[in-house]
Amino acid sequence: MPLSCIPRRVMDERTLLTLPLDHRAGFVLAHVDGETSIRTLIDVCGLPHDELVALVTGLLALRAIELE
Repeated sequence: MPLSCIPRRVMDERTLLTLPLDHRAGFVLAHVDGETSIRTLIDVCGLPHDELVALVTGLLALRAIELE
């Protein structure tokens, strides 16, 4: 996954609340604003690269986000 990709939410808040997210995925999702790149999310969230990419991959699988 290129670090320059920008994730954006594609679900409304109500639907997001029904997803099986743990606190880490919810924390990352809270920082997804459609403007912040994966590279910046790694810095902002303070998570290791591999962990953040795994969480983003999980959010993609749930169709909660898309990458631009």
